[in-house]
Amino acid sequence: MTRNEIQSRAEELSIKHNYLLLTWATRVGKTPAALRIIDKYGGRWNICVAETTHIEQWRQEFIKFGYEKNLDRVNIFCYQSIHKYADNGINWVFDECHHMFGEKRWAVINSINIPKAILLSATVNSNEKEYLTARFELYHEFHISLSRAIEGGILPQPKVFLISIDLDDFIIDYIYTINKGRKDLRKTVTCEFEDRHKHLAAHKHVGLRVRCTALQKYRMLTDDMERKREFYLSIMTEWAKTNWLRIGSERKRFLASVKTNVAKELIATIDGKRFVCFTGSVEQCKELGGKDIVYSAQSTKTNTEVLTAFNEGKINQLYAVGMLREGINLHNIDVGMIIQLDNNSRTFVQRSGRIYLGKEPIQYILYVRGTQDETYLETSLAGFNNEYIYQTTIKNVKEENN
Repeated sequence: MTRNEIQSRAEELSIKHNYLLLTWATRVGKTPAALRIIDKYGGRWNICVAETTHIEQWRQEFIKFGYEKNLDRVNIFCYQSIHKYADNGINWVFDECHHMFGEKRWAVINSINIPKAILLSATVNSNEKEYLTARFELYHEFHISLSRAIEGGILPQPKVFLISIDLDDFIIDYIYTINKGRKDLRKTVTCEFEDRHKHLAAHKHVGLRVRCTALQKYRMLTDDMERKREFYLSIMTEWAKTNWLRIGSERKRFLASVKTNVAKELIATIDGKRFVCFTGSVEQCKELGGKDIVYSAQSTKTNTEVLTAFNEGKINQLYAVGMLREGINLHNIDVGMIIQLDNNSRTFVQRSGRIYLGKEPIQYILYVRGTQDETYLETSLAGFNNEYIYQTTIKNVKEENN
């Protein structure tokens, strides 16, 4: 099926089903399909989007696809403002609908009469589908996976290159701090990795700075995370959960940080090509030489200016921290690079979708062997055709690009 045929099929299904879930891979055309349905049915529509930058993008899509006449009968706003538009009898588009399941947002959605709804997302997990079934009992799902879109010729065949990294266990160039006891009584003590248990036993209140290798730091992070997980499961309080998840995020950022030097080599190798790089932190972007960064804590105006400059060809390197996973159109990308992995196949599908306008999309994924990164990688590539995946090295990349 072509994009047009798929979008026409969605329009046909919207006649039979008041609640239609379109779980299509990025770049297949969820937004144009929604615009066709809005045009067909008329009336007023609320369009709920994930981020402020997506509001203007939806407006531009109305114009691009010839539906500008419909703009005067739609409201486009972010999920944070959903309570302001809780009127009965209005049709809805829930863009990136996995954002609708927050407690307050879901309460609003459950409180109003929604005659017709189009729900859009690259992926929706089983738990989220249970929520949808409870609210939109007779909803119908039309699914187009990333693999199906590629194999059907809708998206070009990619090349996904995996570059593995090992954690060093020889060079002691990391510090891991273990806090014990009351903060106001803690004494700062520095020790070697092998002596940490002795010092912890000797001090009731201590901020222990453990000198360690990369592998040792990873093991301490993992041990700390497991202890906090078990503690949370024993008392099930919100603050205990926050502490557990905080260590998980710290471990993920650490795994991203140890890839920095390899990422520098890779960036130097692909110099001259247009690329987008998904990193673990703003600090890592700056260390990689990234001046043009988009991230959630940065102002919407600045993010928009950077994205516009990239799409207009004024800059060729774009670095992202926790953004560009959804709802943003990027143009003429040669290479995508993922430094930080997530335990979420949705994130991979969304990030991959950023590069599928090129004729021969190339993606590099850096991962750390023998760590949680391998689990993240397995989750990311689940259901992805192995014939598009290649194990490689920086040396091989250099040879192929010379």
